[in-house]
Amino acid sequence: MATEVQIQYVMDMLSKNHPKHTFDRINKTNAGIFAVLKYLNEAQSIVCSKDISTALKVSTARMSVLLKKMEKQNLITKYADSNDSRITRVRLTTTGEDTIIQIKNHLYLVVTKIIDEIGFDEVTKCFATLEKIKQIMNSVDVLFKEKI
Repeated sequence: MATEVQIQYVMDMLSKNHPKHTFDRINKTNAGIFAVLKYLNEAQSIVCSKDISTALKVSTARMSVLLKKMEKQNLITKYADSNDSRITRVRLTTTGEDTIIQIKNHLYLVVTKIIDEIGFDEVTKCFATLEKIKQIMNSVDVLFKEKI
């Protein structure tokens, strides 16, 4: 059975090296919602919408649309800053907190199944190979850009 350390390692590596086809069923809106939920869940302080858009490298306009959708789904609450009403603060609702837990639990089960069926050694070899491929591709990209 997969250990906690193995599962966390594979989840980190999936996040870092995720192949596109694995996540094709997740549309951009759902991916954005998950990213915002994760950001808010890990935030150590009060967060404003601009903080989120900066951290996720998304325009403030796009973030505003996404936050409105999330608010309609009761995942977040938006409110004006008590000192400056021009600033919109954002926090998770109980539904948002429950949703992030459900998503993490689902990912945990998926990663456990991957490790149990393929084996941790094979999974780590796969990620090591993917890392080498990425390094090679990046070095080729640098050479290509130098020639242009």
